[in-house]
Amino acid sequence: MELDLHRTFGALVIGSTFAVFLFGIVTLQCHAYYSRFDEDRKLFKYLVAVVWVLELAHTIAISYEIYTATITHYGQPNEYDRFPGFGLATLLGGSITMCVQAFFAFRVHSILPPPYRYIGLFCIFLTVARCVTSFYAGIEGIMTTSMVEYTERFRGMLAALFISGAAIDVVIAVSMLWFLSAKRESAMPKVTRLLDKLVAWTIGTGLLTSVAAVVIVIVFMIQDHTLIWLALYTFLAKLYSNSLLCALNARSNLREEAARSSISHSRTRLRELTSSNGRPGNPVNPISIEMMTTTQMEVDDVPIFYTVPLQPHATPSVASDDANLKGHASMIEKADDYHQDDFEKDRGKDAKNGYHDVV
Repeated sequence: MELDLHRTFGALVIGSTFAVFLFGIVTLQCHAYYSRFDEDRKLFKYLVAVVWVLELAHTIAISYEIYTATITHYGQPNEYDRFPGFGLATLLGGSITMCVQAFFAFRVHSILPPPYRYIGLFCIFLTVARCVTSFYAGIEGIMTTSMVEYTERFRGMLAALFISGAAIDVVIAVSMLWFLSAKRESAMPKVTRLLDKLVAWTIGTGLLTSVAAVVIVIVFMIQDHTLIWLALYTFLAKLYSNSLLCALNARSNLREEAARSSISHSRTRLRELTSSNGRPGNPVNPISIEMMTTTQMEVDDVPIFYTVPLQPHATPSVASDDANLKGHASMIEKADDYHQDDFEKDRGKDAKNGYHDVV
């Protein structure tokens, strides 16, 4: 039987090229993470470092296999029936997937209220079991002497690996969507925009990897005699790594959105108080207004509140309406200055005390 190079080695070359491209994006995101979050939790820093090292080894294993297939065995495609590099890539890919899925599953466990929080622990158990299975499949792939025999022997196990990975991603994403939707119903209008962004981010990170895993399963079941499924599998781990780094790096944008929502709420409240001043012809009793701006941030799953005192403002009479407006405008500027100039200082203090953002 003549070997179809387009669906075997051609597919592997295309898949490995895309995998190397995604590894470059992973490296850029790692650089951005360490540049932006220098005071982040050490656990997160170690996690990012481990994922990058695993991705480097994963990329080297894929590149080695492609070099062997296209250069070492050039002109002898029928004699090339061993894929030790891809076996090692399967082992490393299982480790990367476990690290990423465990991170998101632990977030579900930390955020959701009981008894729903145990969904996160269940997902952690599943991803560890999946990693162990990937280790076994990877070791067998390194030792096998025939890719055809390996595919036939472990057909069910490989399909279970892909399906279980997609199922874990869907469970994590649905759990987060349920929690955010419940919070959105009771949130103020200014906060709903932030929650909508969180919902979109949750769907994006969980949908991409789950859809990719489902596509691999379908291709594997339909065309297992080709290597198209293996070409797709070469960059699946890269999608997981990018989803993790996107989640970590997106926190800076979410912080800015949260700060803008808090400032907008303060400005609206101040304007409402300003518009309630006395009108011409109506006597106004002297009053004293003392305002506080309270900001809530979710840091490492622990809500932190800090209150910003604003200077008290007196409204003595109707004749001073213009002065009142200027006073309130000054108060708004002070509130804006606090949020924009001292926000990073408060984050730094929280970081020294062991609190860091995970949104």
